[in-house]
Amino acid sequence: MHIIAEIASLVQYLKCIKEEPEALRPDRCPHCGKLGVWRHGCYPRKADRTNAGESSLNPIWIHRFFCSECHRTCSALPECIPPRRWYCWDVQQSAFL
Repeated sequence: MHIIAEIASLVQYLKCIKEEPEALRPDRCPHCGKLGVWRHGCYPRKADRTNAGESSLNPIWIHRFFCSECHRTCSALPECIPPRRWYCWDVQQSAFL
């Protein structure tokens, strides 16, 4: 998993995908450290939990990358989408408190 720390909102992430998608590519494979991972498609994720209907930003497309050295894939997630979790960060924080 590659977390992109500079992207703190879904709108900012969608803008990055549209204007500079190469900024999402990790410099190295997070598993073995090899330079130059390949783009390996993307998958949809329902990350917008605040808007409904036509104002919803869903689906959010998460880009995937493949390493030719270790043959593993990784996803590039913006900071605003928690990995392996259904609920956003603020909802999780409220539940913990």
